[in-house]
Amino acid sequence: METQLKTQLLGFVGNKFNTALLEKDINLIATAEGYVGFSNDTVGFFQILPLWNCHGDARDGKYSNYEGAAKLTELGKKLPHINEILNSTFDLQFLKFARIFELCDGAFLFPHRDYLELESGFTRLHIPLKTNENALNSNEMSVYHMRVGEIWLHDGRFIHSAINFSSESRLNLIIDFDTKIPIADLFKDKSAMILKNQPKIVERTSLTQEDEKSIYSLSTIINQYNLKEIVSILSKIHFHKQISPALTYDWLQSIALATGNHKIIQKSQEIKQHFIGKRKDYSELKNDSFEQTPSFQWFC
Repeated sequence: METQLKTQLLGFVGNKFNTALLEKDINLIATAEGYVGFSNDTVGFFQILPLWNCHGDARDGKYSNYEGAAKLTELGKKLPHINEILNSTFDLQFLKFARIFELCDGAFLFPHRDYLELESGFTRLHIPLKTNENALNSNEMSVYHMRVGEIWLHDGRFIHSAINFSSESRLNLIIDFDTKIPIADLFKDKSAMILKNQPKIVERTSLTQEDEKSIYSLSTIINQYNLKEIVSILSKIHFHKQISPALTYDWLQSIALATGNHKIIQKSQEIKQHFIGKRKDYSELKNDSFEQTPSFQWFC
């Protein structure tokens, strides 16, 4: 059964934050070694720190559909205040994963859809624990800033991205729940679903003909060695121009076609498929986990 989701500001839990206790947990997170297995899908410093997962193993940053309850990892056990917030706000019997996503130093995620490797995904919530004005998210035609303590419902079926233009780390608590459970039933504390503010939407300017001309001129310099850099440039445009992040891959294919280079044309198609298309037949996956999917390579 398809879930009825839509990326939106859902509530607020910042009133539960104890500044001193949260800072203590964040300081510990800063010393922890995260999972960095997404180097082909990101630019800059990005890591995942698992707090709850199917194995209780803090070294496992991957996700999969599984039966049963999530287990607290060694790292999760060391973060009492964050766990107190989770336990007092949500019904954890429906929890599948809880992780910290860290971005800093201009790091960003290439525009993508979530759960392309899985037959079913998760109901995902974001709670920023630490952020700055230069940390932005996008989903389809919207770019927005998530403030500390806000609860955002994230619909990963739509093309989206995230970026942190600052050297200050952005730490988001990412919580994944069983999609069969209605969203309201995920909340033990219903008061957390009361909005405190309107979402902070980023104002952007229109894309001009001159902008498009400059974009297509990249066909004169693109080659097999700078593909990732070219896609990086294209991916960031939507953060300041009123366009969808999906245009990243349409532009890439047009630029590739203009070169007449068969290898670059083929690789542009593979890149689009990797980030926003179905990656592999579900029947070929073992344990319904993306651990079994082939490694993506940027070079032709």
